[in-house]
Amino acid sequence: NNLLSSLPVEIGELSLLRTLDLHSNQV
Repeated sequence: NNLLSSLPVEIGELSLLRTLDLHSNQV
């Protein structure tokens, strides 16, 4: 149960980091 609830958070953080990298690359 803990793993299932923590997975979405990790995925969200990964997507956030990816979007931040894309923005920094564009600038």
